[in-house]
Amino acid sequence: MQKILKTFGLATACSLTLATASLAQDALQWQGFYGGLQANSISPEIDGLFIPLGSGQSVGVFGGYNHAVGDHFVIGGELNYNSDTSIEITPAMDLTLEGLLTIRARAGYAIGNALFYGSLGYAQTDVSITGAPFALEADGAIFGLGVEAMLTSNISARIEYIRSDMDLSGGPIPPGTNVNADSVTMGIAYHF
Repeated sequence: MQKILKTFGLATACSLTLATASLAQDALQWQGFYGGLQANSISPEIDGLFIPLGSGQSVGVFGGYNHAVGDHFVIGGELNYNSDTSIEITPAMDLTLEGLLTIRARAGYAIGNALFYGSLGYAQTDVSITGAPFALEADGAIFGLGVEAMLTSNISARIEYIRSDMDLSGGPIPPGTNVNADSVTMGIAYHF
């Protein structure tokens, strides 16, 4: 977790440097449709599982729309899809989050070429465990904080910290079992 926060802090500092070095611009540069690619590092935890889980990596795609509200505020929505993420439970057993899909609302504040934002939404994924004869599903709330910087008039780069709190169901899982995940996502987007 400390490694995730250090990475997020370093990326935020770099984005601030880019933002303050540029000419002041308003939220209109963020308005419109966008799409991009991302890389994720995910660290899940399962209620009642006393074996510490490691981290897994995945790649994904995202797309959305931003709307400028006044000179500095931006609101919008975004859809994300991530490839399978495998996390080692033991040397012979993996936990796999299969095709994580999220839909989120975003709201942010533009300063120069940077956009600082928060997000809130819904996440859904299938969960499999190596050798288990049952399928699991997880869904629930997802929220995060991020910073995005315009590199050119149409290309931006971003980093986000995202937390998900999903209910796990299916198989012999007791009702009310949660799977929580912390993740750091880095992406690049093209703005249409």
